[in-house]
Amino acid sequence: ATFALGGPVALAANKHIRVRVLYDSAGPSLKRWLDRFNDLVTFVFCVAMSYAAFVMFWDSAHNPFGEWSLERSGTSWNPPFPSLAKGMIMLALMIMTLQALLHLIQSLRARATPPSHDRGGAA
Repeated sequence: ATFALGGPVALAANKHIRVRVLYDSAGPSLKRWLDRFNDLVTFVFCVAMSYAAFVMFWDSAHNPFGEWSLERSGTSWNPPFPSLAKGMIMLALMIMTLQALLHLIQSLRARATPPSHDRGGAA
């Protein structure tokens, strides 16, 4: 559960791993477009993964007749941990999808910041 919720935490704090080879050498305008592209790809990926997680959770939480029946571990204790883990993964991915949508909206609203003309000298 902690690992599954680490993704939304990293995305919310904007601390996920990035390969910044192109990004660091790009100008402000290209950086905005790279941010938009990255946010769009992240959003599409999260939507697809959320759908896949929903299908996995639905299959593990319902029997073939469509009745609520949690998948169990098959041990002598037989807890419903497989279904609960799949539900936690689905929840984390849905949170990440909302965050990715918010990041995409923010990057689409971002405008070019004018360069600073302050040269640090006294007038």
